[in-house]
Amino acid sequence: MTASLLQRILQERAAMGAAEQRVAAYVSTNPGQVIHMSMARLSQECSVSDPTIMRFCRRFGFEGYQDFKLNLAQSLVPSAPFAYEQIVPGE
Repeated sequence: MTASLLQRILQERAAMGAAEQRVAAYVSTNPGQVIHMSMARLSQECSVSDPTIMRFCRRFGFEGYQDFKLNLAQSLVPSAPFAYEQIVPGE
């Protein structure tokens, strides 16, 4: 099983520069807010530049900030196992 985006952020945090560590700390503690933020707002909250946010996103293999937010939102949705059963008459 692959690690979720939040797990990857926490795992790689120590290898990041100071500015990216601020982004990692904010994203990992406020993921539900980040998915609704603009890049400018996130950079303001973290006291970093927009290019730092882009570098942070690319570190994890994303094309840009929107791609990062989409994956972050998907990682927040719990995955539930689904069991498919045949529907029989009378149900």
